[in-house]
Amino acid sequence: MLATDVWSKRGFIRACGVEHAHSRNSNNPALPYTVERIQWISAARLVVVDHQKPIAVPRPRGGDAEIPRVVNWMFINHQFDVYVVTGIMRHLNQVFNQNRIEPVGTLNEEKRAQELDPLSLIINTWLGWRLFFLKRYDQAIDQYRKELELDPNFVPAHWQLGLAYEQKAMYVQAIAEFQTATTLSGRSPLYTASLAHAYAMDGNRGEVQKLQDELNVVSKRRYVPSYQLAVVYAGLDEKDSAFRLLENAYAERSGSLIYLNRDPRLKDLHSDPRFADLVRRIGLPLESQ
Repeated sequence: MLATDVWSKRGFIRACGVEHAHSRNSNNPALPYTVERIQWISAARLVVVDHQKPIAVPRPRGGDAEIPRVVNWMFINHQFDVYVVTGIMRHLNQVFNQNRIEPVGTLNEEKRAQELDPLSLIINTWLGWRLFFLKRYDQAIDQYRKELELDPNFVPAHWQLGLAYEQKAMYVQAIAEFQTATTLSGRSPLYTASLAHAYAMDGNRGEVQKLQDELNVVSKRRYVPSYQLAVVYAGLDEKDSAFRLLENAYAERSGSLIYLNRDPRLKDLHSDPRFADLVRRIGLPLESQ
């Protein structure tokens, strides 16, 4: 099965947030969206986000030097966040060098990376992120706590620890972590929206409304991701508003949409036909976990 059967070129470009065929960043070589490159990135995504078995892809005609160029291109142009890019780099190296690919869920590569650089905040955060998407929430919580011992002010660890607490219905702890992330980040809309979602799940609509009002004011002077606003409405069980904002995220070509069918905060939307339709249009696998 070709990667493009799972994630079409059109769907990939939409999820990456671009319509044109080349990078516009003057600091990075322009790389076209060739079928070959789409196949590599799609194959990596299956492992990194969907935890499916890897599929065969052609070795790059440009040799191994092509790998960092493609990954750097993705990162600089904000088409994937750093954690996804780290996983893509790992998987592309495995595929192109024909190394033994570990069974899904073993995390051996992540653990090896952690052993080699135990103080790396990025590696530690990536390990926790993988545990989170594998629904190993207790392990993810332990991982993030250890990471925060290295740097108590590392914002992504506070945020992701809050996400793990939410899935354990530990809303008091989740709210505390999101409050810390929001404060340390200078009230980033991402963390503010996550805090609002935690309040929604805890049944505190008054605090949710205050944060929604704040985000509305902020949106007049800076970008507030529609995807994150949709998450808040999903927590309030206001599905029509959630889907309206997800459609806005689709129109914005939001990179967050690569998590759409894996984000546990949106699980209550899965049974709605609008969710399957959006997943199909983006080009993601239709099955969800």
